Amino acid sequence: MFAVMRRTVNSLVFNVVKLSFIVTLFAVGCGPVKQHNPRIATAANVQYALAEIVDAFYRQTGITVDVITGSSGKMSTQITQGAPFDIFISANMEYPMELYRNGFAASKPKLYAYGEIVIWTIGDIEPAMESLLREDVHHVAIPNPKSAPYGLIAIEALKNARFFDSIANKIVYGANTGQVSQFITSGAAEIGLNAKSMIMSPKLKGTGNWAEVPTTLYTPIEQGIVVINRKEGVRVEAQMFYEFMFTDITRSILLANGYKVPES
Repeated sequence: MFAVMRRTVNSLVFNVVKLSFIVTLFAVGCGPVKQHNPRIATAANVQYALAEIVDAFYRQTGITVDVITGSSGKMSTQITQGAPFDIFISANMEYPMELYRNGFAASKPKLYAYGEIVIWTIGDIEPAMESLLREDVHHVAIPNPKSAPYGLIAIEALKNARFFDSIANKIVYGANTGQVSQFITSGAAEIGLNAKSMIMSPKLKGTGNWAEVPTTLYTPIEQGIVVINRKEGVRVEAQMFYEFMFTDITRSILLANGYKVPES
């Protein structure tokens, strides 16, 4: 019963924001207010799930969303330098929290998903940690831990499994999870550790072989979202998309794309 009540409240909140947008459009009397297309800065691991979310949002509201993809660290830096983003969808909570502490976010980051990693191969190599030690494995791809949170947990898993020192000279770093996917699918790296959401996406599902990295070796990532403070204030369209990220529609999309989601 309580779950039903939470979903009902969730839906009501989104509908209230949607209604405020409609009222804004027609309140001036001399014509509709020009619609603003929210600009979303998103971590690469979320790009495929977000494409589905954006489509669902458009079907419900008629609002187009512009998506810019990159590593969380680089996106966060761009925001501090004045990049005109409305929302930041990060691969962790740390980057958006730092933005909030420094006055760049309208409110504290909110958890929207938990991210996990897999070991992923192309060809006949078994997707297992022991395969990293094979002589015919020359390159192991992981995201760059300096700017991509999934790189941090990949290294955490490798160290806890006591493999890192043995394969350190094989590791190649992708700028983000998207580039790691390119390394693996192109054969530039024989094996890699990457976000589960990448291999669960419609674009890459069924490509190669993969296995989940045991969560006893690392801590799944808490991924956060914030609305960015703009000089002109928070746009109602951006607020609508933010609320949409916590609807049952979005939760279903995230689950289908390999994420775990917090209880609503």
